[in-house]
Amino acid sequence: MKKNIKQITEVSWTAIINNGNILKGEKKRLDYEHDFIKEYNSIGKLTEAKFYGADGTLLYKTFYEYYELENKIEEITIHSSGGENRLIKTYNQKGDEVEEAFYVDGDLNYITHKAYLENGQKVESVYHNISNNQKSKTVWINDENHNNIEMLGFNYDGSLDFKRLSKYDERGNGIEWAHYNQDGKLESRYKRKFDSMNNEIEWITDYDSDLNDSEYLKKSWIYKYDENDNWIEKIYFENNVPKGILEREITYYD
Repeated sequence: MKKNIKQITEVSWTAIINNGNILKGEKKRLDYEHDFIKEYNSIGKLTEAKFYGADGTLLYKTFYEYYELENKIEEITIHSSGGENRLIKTYNQKGDEVEEAFYVDGDLNYITHKAYLENGQKVESVYHNISNNQKSKTVWINDENHNNIEMLGFNYDGSLDFKRLSKYDERGNGIEWAHYNQDGKLESRYKRKFDSMNNEIEWITDYDSDLNDSEYLKKSWIYKYDENDNWIEKIYFENNVPKGILEREITYYD
C-alpha cells in the first residue's frame, strides 16, 4: 500500500457472468480472510482493524500498540465471543523481529525466537509450545539478495519435517517454490507471476503428488488501481472462470 492511507474498507462478493459482463453476486468471501476496516495513523502505522463476516457481523477487532523505546509492537485481538488474544513482537536495534509471544486469554501459548546474520538475513526461528514444553525449528538459507532460497523445518525431536526450495524474480517476488517431505520426495511445486505493482496475478500448480493433472487449479487475478497506485478492485479467477470480487474503499490523509 502506498501514500498517506488513513483507512481501508475491504468487502467481497462471488462473481457472476451476465451477458458477458463480470458482476457482483452473493455477499461472500472465497479465501480464508475476512472483510475488514483498517485504520492507519499519519505516519503509516496500522492502529486498529475490524474483521467482519459476510452478513456484516463483527467477528473480532485488533488494536496495535507501538512501544518504540522498548522496540515492541503489541497486537490485542478481542473476539465477539469475548475471548482475547495478545501478540507481542520484539525487535532488535536494526528493526529485525527477534521474539514473538502469543497469549490466549492471558495465558502464554507460545514463544518464537528468531536469529539473524549481521546483514539482516533471517537464518533461524525456534518455536516453543508452552503447553507441552516442546520446541520445533525452522532454518533459512538465503542468497546474496536476502531472498530465502531454502527452508528446512524440523520437528520437536530434531528430525527433518520438510524442505522448501524457492526462486525469485529480479524484484524479489517469490515466483516458484517446491515442497519436499522428510524423505526428500517432491510433494508439490507452485509457480507465480506478478504485475508491475508487485501484486500477484497468477498462481499455477506445477506439480502435486495428491492430484491428477485434471485436478490442477490455476488461480489468477486482475486489478483496478486508484490514482495513488493502490488497488481498489480485484477479480479472482479459477481456471479462467471468474469466482470472486474484492473491492476496497481507500481514504487518505490530506
